[in-house]
Amino acid sequence: SYLEKALEALKEITKEKNRLEGERKAKEEALNAAKKNIEKLKQDEERIQKGIIELEEKIRKLDETVKDLKNKLQLVNEYLDVARNLERALALSKIRELERVIGELREVEAWWSSESNKLQRLLEDMGELKREVSELEQMILVLLRELSYRFNTELHSIKDVEVFLSELESRVKRAEAQRDLYRVYIEKFEASGVCPLCGSLIRDPDVFKEHLKSKICELERAINELNSDVSLIGENVSRLRDYENRLVLARDRLEKRSLGLQELIERTLELCRKHNITSTMNIEECVRGLSDLGKKCAEYRGVLKSYRELYAGITPPYESIDDLRERLRGVVVLGIQLPGSLDLDSTKQLIIELEKLQKKLGEEYERLSRELSKQKELLGNLRGQVETIRQQLEKFREDVKRLEDEFARIEKRVKAYDIIEKFAERYLGKNGLIARELTRVARGELERRANIIISRLKLREISIGEGFELYVKLAGENLPIRNASGGERVAIAIALRLALAELAMGKSPTTLVLDEPTVYLDDERRGQIFSIIGELGRTLRQVIVITHDEKVVDIADVVIRVENIGDVSRVIRER
Repeated sequence: SYLEKALEALKEITKEKNRLEGERKAKEEALNAAKKNIEKLKQDEERIQKGIIELEEKIRKLDETVKDLKNKLQLVNEYLDVARNLERALALSKIRELERVIGELREVEAWWSSESNKLQRLLEDMGELKREVSELEQMILVLLRELSYRFNTELHSIKDVEVFLSELESRVKRAEAQRDLYRVYIEKFEASGVCPLCGSLIRDPDVFKEHLKSKICELERAINELNSDVSLIGENVSRLRDYENRLVLARDRLEKRSLGLQELIERTLELCRKHNITSTMNIEECVRGLSDLGKKCAEYRGVLKSYRELYAGITPPYESIDDLRERLRGVVVLGIQLPGSLDLDSTKQLIIELEKLQKKLGEEYERLSRELSKQKELLGNLRGQVETIRQQLEKFREDVKRLEDEFARIEKRVKAYDIIEKFAERYLGKNGLIARELTRVARGELERRANIIISRLKLREISIGEGFELYVKLAGENLPIRNASGGERVAIAIALRLALAELAMGKSPTTLVLDEPTVYLDDERRGQIFSIIGELGRTLRQVIVITHDEKVVDIADVVIRVENIGDVSRVIRER
């Protein structure tokens, strides 16, 4: 029918609309994704542009720093060249000065290398000899003083000591002679008993003898003391003679050294006067001064040799030393303080400082140059990213425009299908005009057919409301189906099923299958059901009842049983 075709077309339209809505949703999602990508890319571009601005500022400052470093490094190199030229000039000047001084001190150097040691040795020997003479003289003097004090006599020389020794020896001899004489007296007195001198008789011989013995004892003591003094003086005389001999020899050596030293001293003093070494003409000061000058000359030769080796082959600069020094005054701008005067050593130190600064600035310049190149490369990358983003933005904008166009076309088609669907819903839908009209006609037809079946069952007619509510007609009124009896409600339900089947099939059904129709019913209602089934059997070709209720056998034409025998289903036909 046309309605069925319309419904089929409506299904196709709904299907196409659903497809378009899915496509529209996909386009919308793609469009939103593209717009989000555009927004994100704009944010990325803005962020990168901000980074580019910051990086450009950083590169600008870094470039200025690199240029400043380059200029400063160039200035350091210029001052370093000037300082090296000054070093060359000062070195050449120092070499010439050393050559001049060494030439002037050549005779001093010759004296220092050949005669200074000889003179020094002579002076040292002279000093030793003088000290020896002085010590010997002092020793003689001390010994004479000791002897003078010991013997309480003035002894001023060895001669005096020797004379004093002779006197003591004479006194010893006299005492010994007197002692011997007393011994002879005693011997003669003991033999004769008379005085040995006068020959007179000694009245008291014992006293006389004791007197002589005491005299002998006194003389013995005196002799011993004198011998002790003689021995002591003899020893000291030997010492004095030894001192005197040594003194004579020392004075002789001193005189000989003095004769050999005089010529050296005269030449040395002449050199001192010539080189203004000392104004006192003290030979020792002169020797020290000349020795110091000779040592300096040797040192000058060593320095000159090292300078010649260090500065071999150098050529003098075009500028003078004063001009070079004046040019170096500007080095203070580099933070380097100059000494009061730039000599060779301070110039070398300045070169070291400039080389350190050159190295430091060079390393910093290289580092910052690499950093600058790196930042420029990074800037190029960022600009490349911006260009890529802009290309992507252009592509996404084209995609957005294309998607918006496609979305608009789909939207138009969806709206058209919405209109058709709304029209179909209004007229063809379950609540549409056509559906409502068909429902009204179908409800009336269902009611009519059900009442035909119900009349055959000799029951009261029913009425079906707009909401398919069931009513039983009684005395011109419609009573709700709940007021009907149980059997009547079962009969009405079966009649409605048969009417609905007839309406759907377009003709009356010939077969009815009932599965357990009496379950949950009491005996009265089961009897009513079986009566209704019997009535239906008269109008239908066949009614099949599947049940466990044995009463159905009473109205059945054919009974077929299904039994379980030994876990096996057996079908048994009774009639």
